[in-house]
Amino acid sequence: AGDRVDRVCRIDATQRAGALGSVRDYVALAARLASERRAALVLMHGLSGSGKTTVSSRMVEALRAVRIRSDIERRRLHRLSALEPSGSALGGGIYSPGDSIDTYERLETLARGILAAGYPVIVDATFLRRSQRDGFRALATSMDVPFAVAACEAPEAALRERLDLRSKRLGDASEADAQVLAQQIAALEPLGESEHALIIETTRKAAVEAAVAALACRVREVKRA
Repeated sequence: AGDRVDRVCRIDATQRAGALGSVRDYVALAARLASERRAALVLMHGLSGSGKTTVSSRMVEALRAVRIRSDIERRRLHRLSALEPSGSALGGGIYSPGDSIDTYERLETLARGILAAGYPVIVDATFLRRSQRDGFRALATSMDVPFAVAACEAPEAALRERLDLRSKRLGDASEADAQVLAQQIAALEPLGESEHALIIETTRKAAVEAAVAALACRVREVKRA
């Protein structure tokens, strides 16, 4: 019996040493990642169906960033779950002008908190109006963090096809359809040269990958927009 106890104790001691080594490795990894982390603010821009959420998913990986989405935060303001239909009419319900203002204010508040914590943040919204984009640029400047606009583009026919496919499947927070797209096209305020946006043609996979890599370099190297 004594031999068995000794063996168990030796095994437990070995296991403890191994576990302690693993803990030290994880702590070292966490410290390294924390030291490498650098706050930055990236805006996604584009019409519904242009590929903003798909591209930003790749950017989250490349930048180790936190992503916040207008489609999700808009619902949270109205106590709706992420995928719960709102039943809103075009330009009404949770998509009224007042609700859109509230949504962008919430996005700015969340982005500010994430940046203050030292994390890169990607804001996934249409950002159709110049004033909306300028507001977030001012936020980045006030917090002295790199800023970039990633503008997703695709032919209108591709946008309509994507929205049609999206409407037929479950699991997407966006409720945009062809009517919403037409409204967005009418309201779109084009990007100006001074905004230095990174244009991404999302129908070309190679272009998306190249843009993600370029954006990662941009926010790491530029101190302030």
